[in-house]
Amino acid sequence: MKGGLYSSKPLKGFLKDEFANTKLERSLNVGIVDLLAGEYVDFSEAKLTRTADLIDVMYASLSTVVYYPPAEVFGSSFVDGAAVYDIDIFTAINRCEALGFKEQDIVVDVLLTNDKKLAPVDTTDYNSLKMLYRYL
Repeated sequence: MKGGLYSSKPLKGFLKDEFANTKLERSLNVGIVDLLAGEYVDFSEAKLTRTADLIDVMYASLSTVVYYPPAEVFGSSFVDGAAVYDIDIFTAINRCEALGFKEQDIVVDVLLTNDKKLAPVDTTDYNSLKMLYRYL
């Protein structure tokens, strides 16, 4: 029994090669889901001071449920944060407020990778796989 349809092992090597000795110079937040604890975990640039941690977080974030097995990092099994929050705008807003910005002055830009609206369909005969396909 495998955890996903495809192997993500080549990805880990690619990330190590591409991001070796990377130092973050901008604000960053990546959310991943700890499957064993059942919780969403945020990683900001403050938590990603080591290159190895950045690579592990990116590896887990690219572990899309169904397609790739969970990433075995940080002593647990992690998958992409989209398993809980498709787009985590809450963290961005909270970080802006922590920096002293007023809510009315915060602008959130979201880059969507597909159409912003789903076409209406009759879902009375949908099962889990059909719902997943529609979601994806």
